[in-house]
Amino acid sequence: PGRERRPNSDNGFPPNMNTWDVIAEMLESGRTAELERYLESLKPAETARAVARLDEEKRELLFKALSPGEAAAVILDLPDAQAAGVIENLEPENAAQIVELLPDNERADVLGDVPENTASAILDRMSPEEAREARQLMAYPDNTAGGLMTKDYLAYGGDWTTARVIDDLRTHRDRYASYNVQYVYVVTVDGGLAGILRLRDLLLAPSDCRLSDLMIREIVAVSAEDPLENLSAIFHKQN
Repeated sequence: PGRERRPNSDNGFPPNMNTWDVIAEMLESGRTAELERYLESLKPAETARAVARLDEEKRELLFKALSPGEAAAVILDLPDAQAAGVIENLEPENAAQIVELLPDNERADVLGDVPENTASAILDRMSPEEAREARQLMAYPDNTAGGLMTKDYLAYGGDWTTARVIDDLRTHRDRYASYNVQYVYVVTVDGGLAGILRLRDLLLAPSDCRLSDLMIREIVAVSAEDPLENLSAIFHKQN
């Protein structure tokens, strides 16, 4: 889940006070709602630095105090190694609630960076479907296309109009909020891939245009097992 950055409002602390000290003070005084608003105002680098400067006890208290959704948003602000360290030190039940709310590729990255027994304990407490998908993505080495892959995608029939697609995106905005996508897949009646459509082209097209008239038909595909060197070569060739 992404977060909207808000201007830092007056929180009663000196403006030059360190962010980690502000967080610690809010934790000690039980100002959880205000703490969440304060974290929303920070840039990712500021969040990462603040979490790193908290002692282990305060860090654990922070992620227990936050809602799972807000905790997941903070995790997304952290470098992979730091995020894994935070998750590793949480109780598996608490960690599972947070990890389930991460985009699927981020979820696999975090779980892949914690000890195997810790990852297993967290996966056992996740929903069966989320755990199954996480295990599938974790099976791919980092240096392959599968290591970058996400299972979150948007797919619509070629006869859908742009207006209908945009209406679907708005209707299901909560479900799609964590999707990190730049393309829409256009599929045939039997689910086969017919083409792709850039979101930019979708948004700028007339509302009555059919996806089949806008889509890119010449598709470049790779195997999930392909090494990243192959992907790099393809990107350079295409550009």
